[in-house]
Amino acid sequence: MYRFSSSIYKSFTLNINNNNISNYSSSNRYSCKIMYMLVLLLVLLLDHGCYAQSNSAVSQRIYTNVGRPLPCSRLLDVNGQFGCTSKEFGNSGLVHLVDSDASLADLPSHAIAVLDANFFNGTIVNRIISKVEGIVVLTDTKQNYRYSPDLPVPNAPYGLYPKPTFSFNSAGDSLSYQSFDKPFFVLDKNNSAIARSYGNWNRDGNLPQYGCHLESFMHAAINAQTCLRRSFCVPVGGKSSWSTFSPEFDQSSTIIMVSVPLDATAFFHDLAYGSQTSAYGQTVLLGIVEALSRVANQTSTWKYTVIFAAYDGERWGYLGSTKLVDDIINTECKKYTSDGYGCLDPRILDVTFMNISFTKIKFIVELNQIGNPLKVDGSGHYVYALNSLKSNANNPDQQLLYQTFADVAKELAGKVKISTQPVDQDEVPEIPPSSSMAYLKQNPNIPTIIVTDHFGVYTNNYFSSHNDDYTNINANIIVDAVTYFATVIDRLAGGNNTIVQNSLFVEDMLDCLTKNFTCKYAQQFAGSSQPVPSFYTSVYGYGPDNQYLTIQSLFVHSVMAYFAASNRTGIMCDESNSCPESAQACIGGTCVITNSHFHDAISLGFTFDEPSYSWVIGNTSYPTYVESNWNSIVINFYQQDSHTTEALFLVFGIIEMFVVIAIIFVSKRYLSKRYKLLMGGFENN
Repeated sequence: MYRFSSSIYKSFTLNINNNNISNYSSSNRYSCKIMYMLVLLLVLLLDHGCYAQSNSAVSQRIYTNVGRPLPCSRLLDVNGQFGCTSKEFGNSGLVHLVDSDASLADLPSHAIAVLDANFFNGTIVNRIISKVEGIVVLTDTKQNYRYSPDLPVPNAPYGLYPKPTFSFNSAGDSLSYQSFDKPFFVLDKNNSAIARSYGNWNRDGNLPQYGCHLESFMHAAINAQTCLRRSFCVPVGGKSSWSTFSPEFDQSSTIIMVSVPLDATAFFHDLAYGSQTSAYGQTVLLGIVEALSRVANQTSTWKYTVIFAAYDGERWGYLGSTKLVDDIINTECKKYTSDGYGCLDPRILDVTFMNISFTKIKFIVELNQIGNPLKVDGSGHYVYALNSLKSNANNPDQQLLYQTFADVAKELAGKVKISTQPVDQDEVPEIPPSSSMAYLKQNPNIPTIIVTDHFGVYTNNYFSSHNDDYTNINANIIVDAVTYFATVIDRLAGGNNTIVQNSLFVEDMLDCLTKNFTCKYAQQFAGSSQPVPSFYTSVYGYGPDNQYLTIQSLFVHSVMAYFAASNRTGIMCDESNSCPESAQACIGGTCVITNSHFHDAISLGFTFDEPSYSWVIGNTSYPTYVESNWNSIVINFYQQDSHTTEALFLVFGIIEMFVVIAIIFVSKRYLSKRYKLLMGGFENN
């Protein structure tokens, strides 16, 4: 309408300025121009007013925007792409709720399939993906069967068993590693209830019908190599952390490594809660550090240096553990920084890890998936599984490691409801996917125990799923678990201390890491405003000097650093440079001296090319996962009326157009007669 009115205005002004009107008085000419301008202005204002109204009140009534869109993302490796992406400008369709076999069978083409939790799995997705425009997954109900979108043996190509014979994740269908050129979104509980109501409304045949627009276009290109070269992708990775109570140690120190995985993953990365997968183990590790920090003179009675480590990027090929092991073994600094803490050639910000001698690692204890032990012994104790290499069974130190776990179970039998038992290696010939594999690949003779809540097949019903939340763990035994494992570590290090657990701290920490990341500890150590933490590792960064640090990594590092500190000065601070001494760090609002460090968690397959300032793939035997850049991320619902109603709107629009033409034509005739101006101009033309 606006374009038509503008063209009429141009034709009128041409006629008004024609030489034929030069004989008329200037007052008549100006009056004519003013009248025409007023008429055209009125038409334009009416047209613009309708348009503005449609973009405000009407638009708000038609569209419902989802405030925090949670999409499936697209990743790549050297072999190609996997994950999801929309078209460049998004995908749209009518909402169709799938919450029964009948509604699944009735799914029309080009719809947006809104899946009840029980209808989200690889079988159904692959059945419907070719006929829909996109998929929205609801979370207002819980999936009532075991399901994992991960591989049956996660990380198999990068562990000890490239061709595994035992499927630990029996519920896995590998959906997360398929590629879809359609958008997938998941909704939180509140928005899920709204979307479900829209689906029910449409199913009942009500008008207007509800549609959905999904936009999550990612700039992925062919494979990881191509995507990096075009600067569309960044390597997956993050920051690991490690701490020790020992103020100083060197390569002569005998080491006990106590570790947990830091990250988790899910089909929807923003909901990688990982409560049983990793958060429970992190809580136990932090509880151990806090408990041992209160043991009087523990370092004077310990024979060994205990290092507590949380490895990031473990779900993507053991990035953090592999990187630390490789750096410990192979790093040679040619030129140190003036303070001796960093290296200039090669460029490394913190070289404290070089004090660790790989050959001096005496024991490795890994707390893997420990959130929900289902086995209970005759005394009512929850039994954890102890996993180790069968080839190392006759190693005296491996036997000592097993014996220490058994002795502590007897010692605490009347105090905690925790016990342990070795896995039957004839039934389960392989150790489960774990960070310790990075060490055992270099030296399979290191005495190692991987503690799990499963004796073979995962007890985790939702491994690598957004359903691995706080309802998937046993919170009732968390304090006993911390007491038991802290005592084991104390005994392995040579101590004989009585461990008194801070129950409130442990319970609050579990609540922080699984339910409420705005808790007081999250505020103190990370300044978090995030309601529930997601433990997806994220991306490493665009270069060695431009790295990302997730708030979860910062939190775990800060808590470990605070409680492992050799000196908490009591001096209050706001940031690191407010502490009076350079050796002090501002952790949790207090200046501390702590032997705690971040460490890069990035695949050894990547190297950084300084001239082009970009990542390149140098070794494809290591993981090569990269994440694509995003375009916009949008999900909104809208109202769409029947075809009859839409036809009526079209007819009324055409009528409106002709009414405007008629108004202009009549006004022209009237003004031509009134001023006897335009008539002559048109006749002469």
